[in-house]
Amino acid sequence: MHNSVGELCIFSALGINGRASRSHQIREVHWHAPSAFQVKDNTDGAARGTPGLADFGGIFRDHLGNCMGCFAGSMGIATALEAELQAIIHAVSMAARKGWNSLWIECDSAISIHFLAIKECSVPWRLKVAWINCCVLLSSMHIRFSHIYREGNQVADCLANFGVDHEGHCWWDSSPPCASAAFVHNLQG
Repeated sequence: MHNSVGELCIFSALGINGRASRSHQIREVHWHAPSAFQVKDNTDGAARGTPGLADFGGIFRDHLGNCMGCFAGSMGIATALEAELQAIIHAVSMAARKGWNSLWIECDSAISIHFLAIKECSVPWRLKVAWINCCVLLSSMHIRFSHIYREGNQVADCLANFGVDHEGHCWWDSSPPCASAAFVHNLQG
């Protein structure tokens, strides 16, 4: 039910008690830069089906919003949660290799953020070892994590969608063409 008067009249005529859905709240969503000396990584994962072809991606940015690097990867058949978690695992691993020890991870998966917050080890079994290794790396970093609505995570979404069409993993030192429009939109607020 979409709460229109017309629908209510139809339901009443048919003798059906319609239950009105809650009205949606409109929120303005913006990407926010990290503080100086901190690197922010926006990640995303996606699966085409449950399970289905899965892919992930992410972008690292500095306090001015400049791209410090981007990644995308495919993981074969997996669930959306596995793809979201793989994006975080890959981001933490890349940050550790680059020496970025003050890291802000932001993604549009609330459950993934919950796993990060409590260092949850009951992740899907195929990611268990990688997740434990990720948590070990995180213990030596200054870490912050947050949820962002998908409208504010468009660059990572573009990168994750790139992954489904390409085998393996990709790394770019600057924003690739597949994500450039979303990158500029993020910077403009």
